[in-house]
Amino acid sequence: MFVYARLYKECDEFVALCDRLLRTLDSSDWKSVDIEPESQISESDADQFFQIGNFKYIGTNGDSVNLDVTDSTWQDRFIDGTYSNLSLKKLSKREFVIAFIESNNQHRKYYNKAGDQYRYRILERSGNRYLMLTQSFGSKFKYTFNLYY
Repeated sequence: MFVYARLYKECDEFVALCDRLLRTLDSSDWKSVDIEPESQISESDADQFFQIGNFKYIGTNGDSVNLDVTDSTWQDRFIDGTYSNLSLKKLSKREFVIAFIESNNQHRKYYNKAGDQYRYRILERSGNRYLMLTQSFGSKFKYTFNLYY
């Protein structure tokens, strides 16, 4: 697990290979994007994002992950009962950064180091979901995925 996590975090060629495999899974909510999409979300829908606060997303492994978001925290709760805690800092109504604090999840605790940061942009709201963009600081790879509520 540790080798996979470190390769995915630090080796662009390994990430590119995994992305090609991920794109073959039509059911995956995660999509690699080359060009960063502009946010199409209204100001009121962006405001409601933090008011909703409780979301779910489908992880890249297909598992459902519960997510609690506040104005300053992001907590993932996994199906095995483990968690990841991150701090959150708003950059604008549509953009924020989360920073890894800790995790007792087997994959996340090896993939992340304290202080690792990820940029998020809220792209759109449709039905019961928000379309999000994320990018790890120091990485050229960008992904979109859905947060459901």
